[in-house]
Amino acid sequence: MNCLLSEIYPNKKPEIFSFFFFLQDQDIITLLPSCHAAYYPLSFNNKSNEIISGELNFFNSKFYNTYSTVKELKNSQYNIRLLKSKEKAIIINLLDDCYGHSIIKLLNLQNIYDHYGDQFELICICPIQLEYLIPKNKFQIVTIKIGFYDLSHCHNLAPIIAEIESQYDSIDYFLFSMYNTFDRSDTREFYKFFPKSYNQSDSKKNKITFYYRSGFFRSWQGNNQADAITKLFSNLRPYYSENITFCIIGDKDKYSFPCWIDEKERKASLWN
Repeated sequence: MNCLLSEIYPNKKPEIFSFFFFLQDQDIITLLPSCHAAYYPLSFNNKSNEIISGELNFFNSKFYNTYSTVKELKNSQYNIRLLKSKEKAIIINLLDDCYGHSIIKLLNLQNIYDHYGDQFELICICPIQLEYLIPKNKFQIVTIKIGFYDLSHCHNLAPIIAEIESQYDSIDYFLFSMYNTFDRSDTREFYKFFPKSYNQSDSKKNKITFYYRSGFFRSWQGNNQADAITKLFSNLRPYYSENITFCIIGDKDKYSFPCWIDEKERKASLWN
């Protein structure tokens, strides 16, 4: 999908709790098709909690279960820095309760900039952990100082939206389709992940680390995640010098890794 809210819902203003976009019509709450809500829609009665359409799953149940206990953002939990250069703005919400999902959203910024950068101020609402990846010369940034896990509990972004609205003639919102494909070379150039002169042997960093999460739903369609990570590290290994250590952190389960992969930092699983 990847489009502006106004392109499918003209003259509608959403409410935003964490990474959930929704509309409220009297007592009926309906998720807008952004992020995983495009695949897992939900509409329910706010008074009776009756589900009108869709069914609960890993994504929308977080919204359904915490909607009524929404938390107001405190001033200390966000930082707004805007250098206004245009009269119209697009709000791009990169928040998620999963680091990887926020990264996927962030990789769409190149497409957003190419399509809308000439006409709109592009304002990213971004987890503080990913702020360094956003090209500062192309996007304005609102930093959110909340952990990924805490974002799964609804936080009301109304104070942020109100402050942005006060500075622009019009506001629109970007809706993500989530699972796009990207051109590797274009992406590296746009985000400047590595400078052109970058040489990994010059880096002072000497570890490549994977965060392992155990449990049935992390088994990658029934395949052994440990085998897949071992294969990935094996493919990467020839490209790095011998002083690079490959590490596994995260959950501890029955699977183990070859002796050349350091897994001493794995802890007892929180997911089983």
